[in-house]
Amino acid sequence: MTPSGFVFAAPKFNQLRVTSEPDNFVQSVSQSKKGQFPVVEIAVNPAFLEAMQIGTDQDVRLTIQFTTQFGEKVIKKYRANVIR
Repeated sequence: MTPSGFVFAAPKFNQLRVTSEPDNFVQSVSQSKKGQFPVVEIAVNPAFLEAMQIGTDQDVRLTIQFTTQFGEKVIKKYRANVIR
């Protein structure tokens, strides 16, 4: 509790897992903290992009899973169209 009476809680997560379809899309995943908020950075595998022909596109799906500080399991799914 702060002197003003507010309770301050920063969001936290554990057991971060990032997967992709196709499975060679993600090169690495890192997490850090910016201020009070957790940040997840996903690096795209350069070999994935280089294997694509210029002017083509590829559907990609990312699944991000983690557990909150309250024990809640969260699964978020995203779709993207990568164009080269």
